[in-house]
Amino acid sequence: MQATLSKTLQIFTSIFLIGTLSLQGQEITAKFLILDETGLPMPGVHILIRGSDTGVETDFDGKAKLVVRSSETVQISMIGYASWEQQLTQEILESTIEVRLQPSVESLENVVLQSTRKSRQIADEVNRIEVIAGEELEEKFNMNSSNISMLLRESTGIQVQQTSATSANMNFKIQGLDGRYTQMLQDGLPLYAGFSGGLSIMQIPPLNLKQVEIIKGSNSTLYGGGAIAGIINLITKVPEEESDLDLMISGMSSGGMDLNGYYAGKAADVGITLYATANFQNAYDPDGDQFSDIPEARRYTINPRLFFYLSENTTLDAGVNFTREIRKGGYLKALSNQEEGYMERNASQRISYRVNFTHDPTPQSRFTMKGNLSTFDRSIEETRLSRYDFSGYQVASFVELNYYHKMDDWEWVVGFNSWSDRFTEKNPFADQTKRDYTDYTVGSFLQTTWTATTDWTLELGLRMDRENHYGLFTLPRFSVMYKAIPSLTFRLGGGEGYKTPNIFIQKAEDILFRNIAPTSSSLKAERSRGVNFDYNYKFSMGDAISVSVNQLWFYTFLENPLDLQHDAKTKTFFIKNTTSHLDTKGVENNVKIAYAEYKLFLQYTYIDAQKHLEEKTVEVVLTPRHRAGMVLMYEVEDVWRMGYELYYTGSQRRPVEYDVLSRDFFTMGFMADYSFEPIPGVDVSVYVNFENFTDVRMTRWERTWTGTDTKNPFFKGIYAPTDGFVFTGGLKFRL
Repeated sequence: MQATLSKTLQIFTSIFLIGTLSLQGQEITAKFLILDETGLPMPGVHILIRGSDTGVETDFDGKAKLVVRSSETVQISMIGYASWEQQLTQEILESTIEVRLQPSVESLENVVLQSTRKSRQIADEVNRIEVIAGEELEEKFNMNSSNISMLLRESTGIQVQQTSATSANMNFKIQGLDGRYTQMLQDGLPLYAGFSGGLSIMQIPPLNLKQVEIIKGSNSTLYGGGAIAGIINLITKVPEEESDLDLMISGMSSGGMDLNGYYAGKAADVGITLYATANFQNAYDPDGDQFSDIPEARRYTINPRLFFYLSENTTLDAGVNFTREIRKGGYLKALSNQEEGYMERNASQRISYRVNFTHDPTPQSRFTMKGNLSTFDRSIEETRLSRYDFSGYQVASFVELNYYHKMDDWEWVVGFNSWSDRFTEKNPFADQTKRDYTDYTVGSFLQTTWTATTDWTLELGLRMDRENHYGLFTLPRFSVMYKAIPSLTFRLGGGEGYKTPNIFIQKAEDILFRNIAPTSSSLKAERSRGVNFDYNYKFSMGDAISVSVNQLWFYTFLENPLDLQHDAKTKTFFIKNTTSHLDTKGVENNVKIAYAEYKLFLQYTYIDAQKHLEEKTVEVVLTPRHRAGMVLMYEVEDVWRMGYELYYTGSQRRPVEYDVLSRDFFTMGFMADYSFEPIPGVDVSVYVNFENFTDVRMTRWERTWTGTDTKNPFFKGIYAPTDGFVFTGGLKFRL
């Protein structure tokens, strides 16, 4: 009996072991969905079977499939995030494996990039890309919720310069090159054209932004003419599974108030976002010279978008943006109609329509069709001893088709796009020729990225554009990345670019386009060649301190630069290619140190921007060679955030007076943000910002204008803040 029982047990044990081994040897296709801590899909995440070389990467939607066997262990990893590891069981494999990766303590914030039209994370991108997102972006909202000027001003290598002493218009430079050499984009679509001038960055409110991507250096392969200095791509939020309602109200000691509201929601196969703002500012004169340093302004913006999720792999979204603004600056008594005096009035209205269609035929490919159409109506009225008016209407359009495909170690992006820009001047003076123009450009591009080894990645790009006035442009570009060790990365890149002429250059804007002749048919397009090299090194000091160091060297050569010349006989100004070249070179340094709840950011930029004329070489005016900054942040997650900042701006060459340098100066600021939940589901933040609390301003050293007649002042170039100390306080509600 015992022998029979023993034999029976042996048979059952053998059957069980055979069945188990058979099950372990059975191949099963496991499905993965990888999300970040906020629930957003994460492309480019590595999924690997431990102990083997078998693995895959997630697609655009954070999805992947991998043939596995039960009892094997998979490892999921992404630079900047804590790795995830799990032994597989039959039960786990029966459904999609959903994993939410958490940011690692020692990493810089990692985000999914959109500007490159690929599915790579920032750490794996061949090109150097700076991203402003998360808490840093929220900090900038608190400092200035009316526009993105603060966001750009405090970025390394970007200088935001006030160009009007009374209307406070702003221009920005990347690595010493004027703002017209940078393409301003929103979700990859052109945002502003030349006539916007100094109003462009002043009319973009930031609350609906998810992140800002900045690529410096020539990026003409994907973005065409005008991307000589780089691109700034403003990435907006999209609807998520949970609805989002943000309300924000801010008040400033300078007499300003900002109201912002944003809603996003999904229902079945349809989503919606709605963003609306109202910005009010009274004329502000901190130095008491009776001229506004911040103009009186009223601006309203509304931006609805609809999203149609046609299938799991197909999305269509469409939206419209409407902005209207009136700003007046000058002699205060003239603004209030008490006396005659100098006044400058800008009235503008923009309507922009956009559409974007994406379809993923396979997990490794994506087809995109997108475009926008915008109208911009602007009038400028200046009152001196007599009245002067300049007004025009601009219609601009953009259409692009592109296809992305990834196969093994290769990624391809091929596409076609077209631009149109038509400007019509309204009501010119009788003795003045209208300065209308119509430009059309069609282009095609091809870019390939080859991951040669785990250490080396090469990217090559080529664009061909044909412009209706200036002919054919062929623009090559290259980038190479070498990962010496996981924590040390080197990048080298370069390319060519171009910019076609029109009258909307900064010097023309400075004189409000008064007495400027139409552009001549003999003008040449500006051409550029540039190269940049950088390294990024991350290391830890024990378990508590993490350090990230990035250093960038850059050089850009610009030939046929445009300048504004004066004809004494006809008393007119005209745009001309100078018989010279312009070059900028320098270095950017960024260091981030994190310890517990503290983060320290250090930055320094050196820029040498020179105009090489036939008879002499001169510095580009109002471009400091040395700029440095320090930001110290303390944060208790979801409760407190406090920051102290210190910035240094070196001396600058003054306009006209080439032998006179401005003085250098420091500015300091402090901000604090306290968050709490008074009732379940409602998050409230109270914030304050003491901007430039040492009250540094140009008018402490000299007046911004010359002359004794308030009807006919002449304004100097602005090299330092004019508004001085401004206190901002406000509330944010998130439901």
